Amino acid sequence: MKAKEQTLKGLSNVKNNKWLRSLLFVSAFSLAGWGISVLVPSFVPFWLLFGFSVIYSIEKWLSYYTRKYRILGKIYRLILNLSVLSAFGLIIWSGIRLFSHQLLYSPIAGSLIFLAELAFFVWMCGTVSKNSWRWPSMKLTVSVLVCIAVVFTFAGVPPLSTYKDTLITKWEDYQTERAAQQAEIEAEEEDRRKQELAEQRLTSVEGYAILFNEYRQSNGLNALTFTDDLNERASLRLRELELDYSHDSLGNYNLHLAENILWATYTLDNHIAFESWKGSPGHNANMLDASYKYTGYAIGGNYAVQLFTQYHTINGEPQLPPGWYWVD
Repeated sequence: MKAKEQTLKGLSNVKNNKWLRSLLFVSAFSLAGWGISVLVPSFVPFWLLFGFSVIYSIEKWLSYYTRKYRILGKIYRLILNLSVLSAFGLIIWSGIRLFSHQLLYSPIAGSLIFLAELAFFVWMCGTVSKNSWRWPSMKLTVSVLVCIAVVFTFAGVPPLSTYKDTLITKWEDYQTERAAQQAEIEAEEEDRRKQELAEQRLTSVEGYAILFNEYRQSNGLNALTFTDDLNERASLRLRELELDYSHDSLGNYNLHLAENILWATYTLDNHIAFESWKGSPGHNANMLDASYKYTGYAIGGNYAVQLFTQYHTINGEPQLPPGWYWVD
């Protein structure tokens, strides 16, 4: 009878001993986590179950001591802060490796571990919220961790310094690549502008004016002015030639004007017209006539026209001698 009473008393002491219950609880979950980790294989289940069992034991049976002793309360709150931050980082790491099929050899095991991490993180957030009255705060913990990380990083403490060097190298490589891409874009843009200018010089009045006046100046002559009204008359003359091409000087738009005209069986451009007229004595004489001051030009399809005059202009119109007039 006495032995039975001692046994019941021992069981009662075990039941009332919060420290012993906490130790048994932590040991059981740690062993379970260790077994799962060996089977998976990964140490994540062990640390999850170990961390859960320790914090749960403190919340369930040992919270009295964290309230009674201030230093224990501060240490406990710091552990909570670090635990929830670690859980958050673990979720990010596991999520990346899970969705890239690198977490575990078994997708099912990896998914279950990821869900367990998520559940632990949610539970930890609730636990931290219940202990929000404790110090230090989460903001202070994060700030201190950031400061420590910065100091360690620039003090050369691995692996943070290695991460820093790698990040700087990648950033420099990115900037170099970006600068190369920008230079390539600028080079392409410059090539495009040159191509547009070359195309413009092939078919535009401005392009022909450059060729023509460079030729005159190279022969010691003044450049001629390409006026809008003469350019317009050259365009009208070109349409006239399209209907009835003839070297006959008679026309509705070239009266009292010298002219160079050209027809070909292929599409003309400024260079072809310029070189053709330059190689023809009569046309070249017009191009190098020192008495001319104004000119007009038009090109299109198989035809090209250039008109010349020596008279000055008023408001852009060439002025003819008394008794002369435009024929429209």
